[in-house]
Amino acid sequence: MVGTDDQITMKNNYITRTAGRSPALSGGTLLHAVNNVWQDNNGHALEGGDTKARGIYEGNAFINVNSLSSDYQGRMYAAAAGKTDCKAALGRACQENSLVNSQGALPPLDTSFFSDFEGLNIASARTALEARARVPKGAGVGKLG
Repeated sequence: MVGTDDQITMKNNYITRTAGRSPALSGGTLLHAVNNVWQDNNGHALEGGDTKARGIYEGNAFINVNSLSSDYQGRMYAAAAGKTDCKAALGRACQENSLVNSQGALPPLDTSFFSDFEGLNIASARTALEARARVPKGAGVGKLG
């Protein structure tokens, strides 16, 4: 996801058997990653050397991911147990992410960019458990609404 100041919602994707850059954030991208499932990835799930990149990750499942992050330099909020309040950014609490047999950690929680979401159309979110059950079964063009 390399653009200049792009605003991207990444929702209901099944990212399986990759080795990295899923995604790579740079160019000042503002990302809302919600209800995605990363599974059986032998590389890393997230990378990006650009300090201007920002992302909120919520309700995602990481299953058998070798490394959650590689060289990520941007700002990120990845909702974890007890850390799910995104009200300032999304107008509601975040859904926490789920890590199953995955190595490493998502970058530290950073809320300094939450105001960048102000006025944007925000995607709804299910729990990571619901995403884990639903997204792989519905993977493919036009299968998940």
